[in-house]
Amino acid sequence: MSKHNFTDIRVPIEPDNPSIVRDETKCIKCGQCKNICTESIGVAGRYDLELTGDTAICIHCGQCANVCPAGSITEKYEYQDVRRAVADPDKIVICSTSPSVRAALGEEFGMADGSFVQGKMVALLRRLGADYVLDTNFAADMTIMEEASELVERLTKGNRPIPQFTSCCPAWVKFAEIYYPKGWTAYLDGVEAPYFRADYVLRAMVLPAGTHTVEFRFRAPHYELLSSLTLISSLLLLGGVAAVAGAAGYRAYKKRKDNDGQQ
Repeated sequence: MSKHNFTDIRVPIEPDNPSIVRDETKCIKCGQCKNICTESIGVAGRYDLELTGDTAICIHCGQCANVCPAGSITEKYEYQDVRRAVADPDKIVICSTSPSVRAALGEEFGMADGSFVQGKMVALLRRLGADYVLDTNFAADMTIMEEASELVERLTKGNRPIPQFTSCCPAWVKFAEIYYPKGWTAYLDGVEAPYFRADYVLRAMVLPAGTHTVEFRFRAPHYELLSSLTLISSLLLLGGVAAVAGAAGYRAYKKRKDNDGQQ
């Protein structure tokens, strides 16, 4: 018998899930968490608890908590750990803030959407006990510039696949690790290199000392076959459309010619 209840209408959540937690007293069994996990995220419904040892699979995207109307599913709060760290005289507490926070935090305190609260945020963190408050604004700008340069290189040189997308959310990485384990190739400084499994689902590789570029490329199994079939299907479709159009044009031409002959 499964330790998870009501799995037909809601997503199962492990007690040690590092991202989300469910308050059973608030759950109204509405099914919205399972709907979004199944239809939008594609995790629920793609595995069997009997095959996973009754262990729920979660990629920690947080969308179930986002749609829960009763507040039963929430992110797992860690402020108690922060309080203990602040109270520990032997620890130095450092806060590193994302650039988006300064324009979104004010909404939680009733301010207008997009209010710029950088000064208030830093002052608040210092009052709460942070020893240092670091800003990643410059690093974020550098990331955008590097991403733009890489996109231009892909478009002009055609040396890498497109489209290109980036994300600050690790959920899609975990999704790929779990559901698409095959088809990945690792490159170290442009040369194919071996890699191995780490922490059960993650990929890792040994790097020599120094600065290197590591790249993982994904190509779906049987990609060449599927690509060829797609091309053939497209050509057949275009050929069929051209044949139908040609036949219709010929019939119209023949009809017009017959009418001219009768006149």
